[in-house]
Amino acid sequence: MATHVLPVVKLFVACEEVAFDASRVGYVLYVPLHNVALPGTTTFPFEWERLDCYVQMTGAAGTFRFAVEVVPEAADVVVYRTKPVELTFPARNRLTVFEQRFRLTDVRLPRADVYRVRLLCNHAPLPGGEASIRILGGAPT
Repeated sequence: MATHVLPVVKLFVACEEVAFDASRVGYVLYVPLHNVALPGTTTFPFEWERLDCYVQMTGAAGTFRFAVEVVPEAADVVVYRTKPVELTFPARNRLTVFEQRFRLTDVRLPRADVYRVRLLCNHAPLPGGEASIRILGGAPT
């Protein structure tokens, strides 16, 4: 049997906040994001104080390094990347769903645009681990 099998992304969501609720024994997603309307007085570059991402993965075996990055849709230039997190998936539990929260802080966005927020596994984008957020409004750059 292979010692490393990449995970399959079941769900990837960018939210205002992802919090663990001990009474429900699970994560709660607050305000899933797709379009964000900034006030017209907002200037760019804009610093987004906090953005959370929630991911569910399954089917993996082995140890992998994960990170989340933010990339403008029109240009493949990384504007933000989290520090890597190492996760180990035991081969005997390949059907188990693993959950992880990534917290992005002080994300500097250069302009109003569509941004891809994507999950990396061992430095490469993981299929199914991407969300798009359209940033609207603000003063022209």
